[in-house]
Amino acid sequence: MSTIEEIIKEQYTSYTYPRYNPDIDKNKKQNFAYNDTSLNQINYYIYGGKKKSFDNFSILFAGCGMGSEIIDMALKLEKYKNIKLLGIDLSTTQLKMCKKRLEIHTVDDMVELKEMSLLDLKPEIHGTFDMIISSGVLHHLEDPQKGLDTLSSVLKEDGFMSLMVYGKYGRIAVYQMQELLKRANIGIDNWPDKIQNFKNIYKQLPDNNLFTYYDENMIVQDHNNGDEGIVDLLLHNQDRSFSIPELYEWVNNSNLQIIEHSIDNRYKYKYNIHNLKYPEKIEEKYAINELFFGDIIKQAFYTSKIKVPPPSCDDLNCIPIWNHIHKDQIQDIIENLPYNKENYKNNDLNKYYKLNITINPFINQMYFTNNKFNLEINIEDLNDNGIQLDPNDIWKCIELILQNIDNKKSIGEILSILDKSKNIQQKQLLIIFKTLYKSFLLYDFLLLTY
Repeated sequence: MSTIEEIIKEQYTSYTYPRYNPDIDKNKKQNFAYNDTSLNQINYYIYGGKKKSFDNFSILFAGCGMGSEIIDMALKLEKYKNIKLLGIDLSTTQLKMCKKRLEIHTVDDMVELKEMSLLDLKPEIHGTFDMIISSGVLHHLEDPQKGLDTLSSVLKEDGFMSLMVYGKYGRIAVYQMQELLKRANIGIDNWPDKIQNFKNIYKQLPDNNLFTYYDENMIVQDHNNGDEGIVDLLLHNQDRSFSIPELYEWVNNSNLQIIEHSIDNRYKYKYNIHNLKYPEKIEEKYAINELFFGDIIKQAFYTSKIKVPPPSCDDLNCIPIWNHIHKDQIQDIIENLPYNKENYKNNDLNKYYKLNITINPFINQMYFTNNKFNLEINIEDLNDNGIQLDPNDIWKCIELILQNIDNKKSIGEILSILDKSKNIQQKQLLIIFKTLYKSFLLYDFLLLTY
């Protein structure tokens, strides 16, 4: 174990992060979910919508902490056979808490835990995995490239990783505060005094300090979650971040490729939304949007050795399925469509439709700073694609599409139903469906499978 790892091990043993909140385990199997990853997403982005079963699936949790991600995936996979879940971490304290929580959720028999460094992983000893989850770990290594190479060595050829590292530009205020504390804490060598020093400085921060702005706008909140959050956010001994260009270079240097970015619903639409004129390369679009918004603090993405194209709306055999969204929320969208709103004038129907909706309330309550998401449908885009229809007809088609997506019907079957009810060509209906699908895909609300 390197010197840096020994220091980090001591840090997370003394100040486990995040601070454990027993409330998160009260619901047990009801609505427990730690992150945005779903089996639907994995099937869509990694397996081209063609994975019928997750039997014999194996996952490595590199830096499992107190086990929230393990519990999340174990509950999602417990109906499948021969599941292998391995969690590793440096912190004895965190592993003990992880074991206790696994028992609370009765998934402890599915999981093996090891106290070890991820740099010590070897395929001949630990095997290889279908999926590797490492969230908030690799950016704390002395050599993140070596860490990624090591994880790649225990990844199956057709496997993938779900990774999260810090975003460079969204954390500018964090790094300014870290530098301030390094200077202010010269000569102080114990955690309690360093923490108290931050608290004293924090009370005196002027309104024009960038960290004050971050705090007021809830861009970062870890320092408000106890001493553990202060240590992890502002007093960490090893902390680096990645811009989009740096991220792609880092991943490519390990002979991997980014499959989807970002898989975090808080930032996904910001990376993918069209605000400016973009170059053809998608990573250039991401780099521009990262700078445009400026508040993206995490890079969350899927990476793998090989890339399988996701299913396409052009294949009418594909089945659209709802993801991270409930029936009552879909009904709320339908009821608020311009077509159904009495106070809309006819000319308003030609414009953007925007609706604030809340997804997966449990996740948002526990981890999100802003649980409102803007769903946008642009009728003008349809006109640009040759759809010259009365706006009322378009909105009626959208309503019928939403009503008929039941996770069973194929795109072709849905369009056939609409073809019978409205005198619109199937080619036009498909363009309407694609526009609707594109809007929902910004948040992974609607995916495709076979």
